[in-house]
Formats: sequence, C-alpha cells, structure tokens
Amino acid sequence: MADIEKYFNKKFTFSKYNLPPCNNENTYVEEKWTDPHLEKLKAELNNTKSLLNDKEVNHWRKHTDFTNRAGYVLDTIKCCYKITLLTQAWCKFYEILHSYGLVDTLFFRSLHICEAPGAFINALEFYLDSKRQNHMWQWVGNTLNPYYEGHSMSTAVFDDRFILPTYPCWNFGPNNTGDIMDPGFLDSLMEQVQANGPFHLVTADGSVDCQNLPDQQETLVAGLHFAEVVIALHCLAPNGNLVVKKFTLLECDSVCLTFLLTCLFNKVNVFKPVTSKPGNSEVYVICQGFRATEASMILPILRENLIKAVAYFYPP
Repeated sequence: MADIEKYFNKKFTFSKYNLPPCNNENTYVEEKWTDPHLEKLKAELNNTKSLLNDKEVNHWRKHTDFTNRAGYVLDTIKCCYKITLLTQAWCKFYEILHSYGLVDTLFFRSLHICEAPGAFINALEFYLDSKRQNHMWQWVGNTLNPYYEGHSMSTAVFDDRFILPTYPCWNFGPNNTGDIMDPGFLDSLMEQVQANGPFHLVTADGSVDCQNLPDQQETLVAGLHFAEVVIALHCLAPNGNLVVKKFTLLECDSVCLTFLLTCLFNKVNVFKPVTSKPGNSEVYVICQGFRATEASMILPILRENLIKAVAYFYPP
C-alpha cells in the first residue's frame, strides 16, 4: 500500500505571499532574467531528455505505456461506467477534483478554457452526479473553434463529438476563432460574467505544439498560460478555484506567474496526477481560495497589458 500511495503524493504547496506595489510603468516590461540554479536544472533535464534522440518514437511510447503504473485505469473505468468522453484528460481531472475538493457550493458555475474535446467538463459532470447533491451547475467552454476554416489540423482539436451537441454553451469570442490570445475574447467573456455572474471554478488545459523544439516547451507556452491566468482572474468569484496545466517551472515567466498566483490565492499547489504519464513534464497548478479584494488592485493593469504581454511573449 505504501508503494501505491507514493504515486498519489506528487504534490508541492507554495508559500503564500502578499501582492507587491505595482503600476502601469513597471508591470510586464522588465527584461527577462535567469537564475543560475534553475538554468542548471533546465540543462540537466534537457540533457536527460536528449538521451532519447536516437530512440524510435513508437517503441519509446510502447515502453512508457508498459511502465505506466496507471496504464489500466482508463480501461477499468470503461468497463465499470458508461462515460461519454472517457480520455486520459478525463481521468486526470477527476483525480484533481477528488484530491482537492474544488466544488463546495450547490449553485456552481465553471469556465473551461482551451478545453477541446471536452473531457474536463465531462469529468466534472460525472463527479457532480456522483455526489448526489442536486447541484445547480452551469458551464461555459472555450477552445479553438473546430468549425473555423482558418485553423489548421496542427493547432486546433477537431474532435467535436461533445462540442456539437453542446454548442450553445461554448464561447468562441467575437471573431468566432476561439483564440484566447485575442484581447477581444476577454471582453466577450466579461459580458457573460456581467449577465450571469462570475465562475466558481476555472480550468485551463492549453498547450501548443512543441515537437520541433521540445527543449523550449516552457517558453513556447508562456504567453498562452499568461492569457489563461489573466482571463481566469477576471472571471473568478471570490474564494473561487483555478486549475492551470503547466509544464516545467524553470523560466522567469513561469516563476513570476506562479508568484502572482501565490499572492492572489489562499493556497497554491503543484500536482502531478497518477493518471498523467510520468514520462512527460505535465503538472497542474491548483489554486484555491481566490482573494478577489487583493486581485482588484491589479486586474486593471493585467487587462491593460494583455496586448503588450502577448507581444512580449510572441514578438512579430
């Protein structure tokens, strides 16, 4: 049993900090910095990963599947329950919900950013049904619109088996792309918040294709993660919760964003679900107890600098 329990304890809790003074002149315009210790860890990690360069991809995947202790979880669930969208993502989010108890109110609204094909929503529905407490649940989903012709197969998820029957519940922004990097998306989402109220839970499961530059994964997704957090902070109800997928936390962008979260939430954890394959760098940052009063001081600055930050992370 002790051997099994260790797989469920891949967790780390950050210390809580107070938000430092900030103003429009010095927010998100400082030069990027490096830390020697973090740089050393990054180099060691990438050197280890490079040992796989001469391995055939399919053979390596078979090996990781064989050594994955949670590899049979999905098939076991499939045999026991009838679930609409049972995927690895479904298992991971259900594990997060069970581990952290993110639902603590009977009237519950959730927002799911970068959500396609919809496994987090499906897992939350199953979780709420299992509690048998008659939750009044409303949700809004977002992803790159699979019906927008400008998206390529390499950027958008075109699995619409859940999106199509629930299409009215999805927000694809004013230009119908679903791209949260467009500042207009936040404006359209805030209209929903003003009409229906804030969200008690926000999830963000976004990533970008990093296959050509695997050693730069953290840097390549930094802008997307920043946009996810800015959107979430604008839409969360007081004492609400946030779940954000991250990878390594070794670059200044990730360190600064994580520090911001520790200033705006009562508790911030990093969690590696058992059902997340151990061979990847994926972790989830679980933020509990949104401190809306403290956040109100910085939200105008975050919103004003969203365009500037996107240009900072993704220069033309």
